[in-house]
Formats: sequence, structure tokens, C-alpha cells
Amino acid sequence: MKRRGNAAQICCALVVACFALMSPKIANAQITYCWVNSATGKPVTNVVPDRSRPGSDDNHRSIPSSQYGPGADYVRTPDGSWINAATGQSVTNLVPDRSRPGSDDNHRSIPSSQYGVGADYVRVPCPPPQTTSTTPSTSIQYIAGVEAGGAGARAFYDFDSIEPRSWAAGGYFGARVILPGNWFIGGQVGAFGTDLKRDISPGFNVGLEVGIPFDAQVGTTAVTPFSSMPVTIFGFAGPMIGFTRTATAASSEHFMLFGGTIGAGAELNLGNGWAITGRVRYFNLGPGEKKSEGQSVEGFMATGGVAVKF
Repeated sequence: MKRRGNAAQICCALVVACFALMSPKIANAQITYCWVNSATGKPVTNVVPDRSRPGSDDNHRSIPSSQYGPGADYVRTPDGSWINAATGQSVTNLVPDRSRPGSDDNHRSIPSSQYGVGADYVRVPCPPPQTTSTTPSTSIQYIAGVEAGGAGARAFYDFDSIEPRSWAAGGYFGARVILPGNWFIGGQVGAFGTDLKRDISPGFNVGLEVGIPFDAQVGTTAVTPFSSMPVTIFGFAGPMIGFTRTATAASSEHFMLFGGTIGAGAELNLGNGWAITGRVRYFNLGPGEKKSEGQSVEGFMATGGVAVKF
């Protein structure tokens, strides 16, 4: 047993000596690390910047500013690596998503719970990535959704007016350019139907049936004290086309109106790209063609819905 102990001591001494001889070269090399599942040995692919919080989608995360230091925003590149949105530098301090610190910096774990089996992870050296992204900060996010709610308007036909109230429902599709600080700018086109019509005189029915808004948006995503899920808040404005109808017992005719719209919205991001949405919109439309002279409509709508971001 003594000989084995001596042999072990000699081996440890040789390892230390070799490490001391190699340390200048190691100091000059860039060593990257990979996380593996300690039970299976499989690499962990879903890694995120340490101490970061979810952002507007799975490809954006952030560390809020606090009394302990400035915050940071991160973007995941197509190859799976993370970069600092402000500087474009690669993020090296990555950890398995949703994991907790372990006994040291090289060990982390996800505890078992009623939602699933836990896991233990260990950090080991891995080969450097083949490519390093140095491009910064922006990416494009697409959004599609449906909405429904209520609307009210005041419509004018020549010298007469009506004030109908009705339902409103529709859908939209847009694109957003994600900027540093979890801000974004974007554009969106939508279409909604409504029944904002009423008899302006006995047997003569007028009102708005369809709206097509073109929205320019600006907004941001943040984690609020009221929810652990990130919330996207934005404002929008742009042109809008509307189609009205006049109808009698014998015939009906459609007219096009044109004007502007402005409003604000919010999205509660649930994860995996899904969000619960809400928005309010004001619109003011006037004649859009010669035969619609004398017609105008202004109103509002408030809707809720669901959207997917990808």
C-alpha cells in the first residue's frame, strides 16, 4: 500500500510539473468550455449567458442594470453562439438554461420537480468554435397574430351622422428589427372587419365594414415587477384604408376612405415565440375617392388576441 501511495504522489508531481511547463502556452491560448450532462456525457446545446433573463424571444436575453453594475443585452446568432448586442463580442460565460450554481463554477444542476426529472452538468474544455461572429447587434423578428374586441365610431354622410358601436376582429403580419437594449422598430399590415353601421334615415344604412391599417412601430421588451414573463410595449402610427357601405332596401354601394391611425399595444411573452396581446387604436378617415366625397368616419377599437413570433 505504501508503494502505491508513493507512486500516486510521484504521478501527481509529474502532472504538476508538466502543467507548470505548459502553462505559458496555455496562458496564451484561448480555451473554450462546453457543458455536458454528467450522467450521459452528452453536450448541452441550450446554453445562455450566465445571470441573464429572458428577452422578447428565445434569441434575446438581458441583464438589467443595478446598483452592482451596468446591464447588458445579448443576441443569439444562427450558429447558436451568443454575442453582446452593444459590442458584437462573443459571450464566453455560458451556462445551461434554467440551471442553478453547483459546488463550484464547473458544476450546475436543475433540480427534479413535479414538472420533470432534474439534471447535473459539468463544464469541460472543448475545441474553439470554427467561426466567431463579430457582427453586431441587430436581427429581424417576424410576428403574426389574430385579435378581436369592440369598436365605436362617429360616421358622417353629407350633413348627417351616426354613432354606432360594434365588434371588431382581424389579423396582422409584421416584421421588427431588434436593436440594442431590447428596443425594436418595425412595420405591420393588418385587416379587420366590423359592423359599425346604422340607419342614418329610415331604410338608408351606412357605416364602416373593413379597415386595413399600415403601422410603423417602435417599442421595447422588459421584465416588469408584476410578472416574471417579459412584456413588450410599443406605440404605432400610419396610414389606413377603410371601406364603407351605403344600403337601401333596393341596392347597396361601397366606398373607399383614407386617413391615419395611431395607438399602443402590449404583449405578454409566454415563451417558445407565443404571446398574449392587447392594443388600442384610434382612426380618422376621410374621402378616398371622388364618389366618397362627403363621407368620413373617426373611431376607436380595443382588442385582445394571440400572436406568434419567429
